[in-house]
Amino acid sequence: MKFVSYGTFQNDRRMHGIEYAAKRSARFGFDSVEFFERCLSTTPPIQSFDARYTKRVLDENGLSVACYSLLMDLSAKDFIEVKDTFARHLEFAARLGTPYLHHTVVPSLLLEMDAPPYEMVLERVFEHVVWIANRCAEYGVTCLYEPQGLYFNGVEGLQLLFQRVGKICKNVGICGDVGNSLFVDVSANEIYDAFIHEIRHVHVKDYMLSTHSIEDQGKSVPLRGGKWITECPIGNGVIDFSYCFGRLKQVGYDDAISFEISGDDKTVSDAMTYIKSIWEES
Repeated sequence: MKFVSYGTFQNDRRMHGIEYAAKRSARFGFDSVEFFERCLSTTPPIQSFDARYTKRVLDENGLSVACYSLLMDLSAKDFIEVKDTFARHLEFAARLGTPYLHHTVVPSLLLEMDAPPYEMVLERVFEHVVWIANRCAEYGVTCLYEPQGLYFNGVEGLQLLFQRVGKICKNVGICGDVGNSLFVDVSANEIYDAFIHEIRHVHVKDYMLSTHSIEDQGKSVPLRGGKWITECPIGNGVIDFSYCFGRLKQVGYDDAISFEISGDDKTVSDAMTYIKSIWEES
């Protein structure tokens, strides 16, 4: 089992640089790191990521790269403008030795009333999804999708995309994010039951559900059913980690658990202690 520094590594890297981020992640006892970058036409293109230097710093701290994640919106009309940027991200990720590249498809959580139907959006993004997966295959990288946004989320929304892509591309899998499906009123248990044999990577975090906004606990987001969802420290929310980990053990999963959280030393240490204990007990 590999414990992966995701949110903490990213925040530290952006604020203090790769050397500080790697040292802090190693000090917590993480085995690996996960990169996160934006690949949108509204963000500057990747310029000078030094893969050789980055890998040397990670190696010196005993860290590998478990996954490379990209925020993308494949429904955007200007997606073609970020193809070159994506290619540079992929090359950088491959040189770091990542086995997986995870990307979003349509990340929006707030859709307009006249938003196009699922089928229309699927047709719009499908060619792009296949293009990305095929480019990843050229580098021996597996492409991952997670329940995310309001279109490709939940069991049905993600399954239709995954099954269709899987008929063409064999280097694809699922990122078992435990929290995102709550935004469409689907539990992590349902996601794990549906995709357990395709899960190649896991994101952990936690959420509280309430009937009102609780901004003093963190940023609250209203859901369509009238509830509010608020991110919280791991172990304080509604995620049934025991069930998810139990399902993973049933299929012999022994790969990465990636902590999509950040915070002070106590927050990160407490989360790792909690997840390790639940994993051992599941």
